[in-house]
Amino acid sequence: MSLIFFLEVQYNVLHSNWAAWHFCDSFSSTSCLGHLCRGHHVEVSHFSPQALKDGDGLVCMAGRRARVSGSVVGKSLSNYAATTWRHEVRRAAFVSYLMDSTYLKYYALGCMSQHKEWGRKLFTFFRNPVRRARNPELEAMRKTAKEEAAEELQILEERIAELLPKISRVHAAFLFDSLGSKTLQMLCRCLISTKNSYNFAGWKEFGINLGLRPLLIDCIAHYNFNSEDPAYNTLLAFVQHENAMLSEIVNALKRMGRLDIIDLTADLMSGLADNVLRSQTNNEESGYYSISSGHSDSMSETEVCNRSNIIRPLNIPRVPFLLQEKISQQLTPHPYSGTETRNFEEERYQTARPVSQYVRKVMLTFASDGLGTAQRVATEFRKKRENQQRIGVVILDEHSELVNRNPEQFISTCFDQVDYVVPVITEKYLNIINARGATSESSMLCTDTKYRYIKYIYNLMTTHYIRKGCINDKIRCVVPDDIVRLTQRHPVMARPMFQVWVRVSEVEQLSQRMLGCRF
Repeated sequence: MSLIFFLEVQYNVLHSNWAAWHFCDSFSSTSCLGHLCRGHHVEVSHFSPQALKDGDGLVCMAGRRARVSGSVVGKSLSNYAATTWRHEVRRAAFVSYLMDSTYLKYYALGCMSQHKEWGRKLFTFFRNPVRRARNPELEAMRKTAKEEAAEELQILEERIAELLPKISRVHAAFLFDSLGSKTLQMLCRCLISTKNSYNFAGWKEFGINLGLRPLLIDCIAHYNFNSEDPAYNTLLAFVQHENAMLSEIVNALKRMGRLDIIDLTADLMSGLADNVLRSQTNNEESGYYSISSGHSDSMSETEVCNRSNIIRPLNIPRVPFLLQEKISQQLTPHPYSGTETRNFEEERYQTARPVSQYVRKVMLTFASDGLGTAQRVATEFRKKRENQQRIGVVILDEHSELVNRNPEQFISTCFDQVDYVVPVITEKYLNIINARGATSESSMLCTDTKYRYIKYIYNLMTTHYIRKGCINDKIRCVVPDDIVRLTQRHPVMARPMFQVWVRVSEVEQLSQRMLGCRF
């Protein structure tokens, strides 16, 4: 009995091609057809039930995925498909190959039992389907884009080769200086704006390529040290190293494959290096200096020369304790021998660093009308007390050289180191705090160094207060005795940070409480 059916094979090729096979007459489960259908979606829609009953089979069911539709129950079809038939093909096969909307027919006539070469060609044809000719316009655009990308890559490689020698002597700590703030911002933005994926390496890979330990990177990821992004803290931990140059950052980005970040920051790094070298050349006391670090005998002469001329800033930014990879080593104990005397132990104790003479440190902030009061308060804090250690006082005007060099960094560093911040409450101070906008009274009043950063210190106070869970453990206000009533009427004094205050005549009692307080 003859079997007539329609077999539809769909598979994914470049342009979603599909093929339709039309087989006429009876045939058995030929191995060639079994391989053709294997791994593709097979649908049998028209066939003769009597043909199955007579013993003819469908080799297409050897495929991995098959869908049956028509007048035959799938169960009986699967039972017949499980049987191995050894009938030979008695008639020819007709094949048409259709691609998208263009109907191209491929005709192959022959007897599979007599023309085995034709069967192999048919098998190869379906295993390697003919693909549609590509659009020449699109191919030209693709070729042009590839050529432009290759040219841009070559130009970027040349820029990197020119940049590396220039920044090889500049320490990466300049990123946290006022000269490198824009470069630091761009680096952090580029590293944080892209997710860690197969195509883009993120800040964690950046830290690994900089030489940071994985444990340190996990600490940065799981703990927010200073409300900054992880890329900022990664660079902050990196610049603590003595030989952390800007060139190491560029090499790390290059190893990561993030040439896009190098392209965006190359000009900024070059400008930063020019500014640092110009400042170091023009004025040796401008805050930049070259250091001579130790080196081993295995280093080359070029490496020794570069490491001995690294330009570093005067102040390296502080890093939280958990991010410190280099802990100051204590004096290593020496084994006792009979030749050693007690003088050696005394010498070791004498050469050790002395203990700080200030048990508490205070920063004063005040306006121009509070200068006299601030001087009286500073004198009261600094005076010697019997059987008690002294209180250190920080006034910005006494450190004008350091303040003018990098104001924000110096003030924020001092703010973190002091135990208390003492605002001297006066009418002008309250007006400056309460003023808004660049054209407000604060910009007109703050013409001197000691008054210029009142609002900035106030913002640091507010940030600290919020981070501590609205617990005021650092701000202690001092109010002149003659204007207590006047200042208490001001709306700023109703804020929680200004609720703890004393009169100027009560500064000694405040000092005793500071000295007796244990943290």
